[in-house]
Amino acid sequence: MFYLKYHYYRIYFPLMALARARRLGVVT
Repeated sequence: MFYLKYHYYRIYFPLMALARARRLGVVT
């Protein structure tokens, strides 16, 4: 179960960060 949770976070976290950055407009 641990591996599944780790894999889920490994894909979900980056996706969420990307979506948030896109929403903010990615102001560099």
